[in-house]
Formats: sequence, structure tokens, C-alpha cells
Amino acid sequence: METTDRSTLKALQRLHKTQNAIATTLAITMGTLMVTYFFTFAMLIDKGYHGALWLEALSTLLFIIAFFYLNPLAFAIVRLIHGRRRPYADLLRRLTPRDAARPPEEVMKRIGAADGGA
Repeated sequence: METTDRSTLKALQRLHKTQNAIATTLAITMGTLMVTYFFTFAMLIDKGYHGALWLEALSTLLFIIAFFYLNPLAFAIVRLIHGRRRPYADLLRRLTPRDAARPPEEVMKRIGAADGGA
């Protein structure tokens, strides 16, 4: 394996690790908020805080939708964070949100095939 291939694989592994950490953080945060909503729901009804009740209901729906798109959402955040950094910018242009669920070695093979076997 060439040094450029190794550096590309290392960058892919860093991006994959960052994306997994972001997805995990998002899922834990949304799950914790939904559990908190569950325990505050009755209180909001009793106190008559209809605005907060609507906020909880709408954000819960958004969280549920976000759970289905967690990897693409995490990929978009990684792209925002690393999109202009030198070793990642060109790599992120070639990646798709589908690459989020694939191991870095498999993504490396796909990118290598797209570049003409480099």
C-alpha cells in the first residue's frame, strides 16, 4: 500500500470515527430529551402550559424523523466541521452519505475504483 493510500485510509478512519461519535452523541441527546419529555408531559397538561406541550410534541416528531436519518445527518455535520481542512476537503467531496455505514476499507476501495484504480 502506497503512502498516499495509507494517508487516505487514515483520513477515512478519522472521518468515520468522528461521524460515529457525532451520531452517538445525537442519538443519546435526543433519547434523553424524549425520556425527559415523557416524564414532564403530565405536568405540562396539569399546569396548562400548552406552548411547551406543543414544543415537546413537535420536537419529538423531529427527533423520530432524525433517528431514521441519523447517519446522513452526522455526515452533514462532519462535512461542516472538516469540509475546509486540508486532508479532508477533497476526500469529503468524493464521499456520499451512503458511505457513512460502510467500513473505511470498503470506502477506500470504492474511491480507488472511481479514480481509475489509484
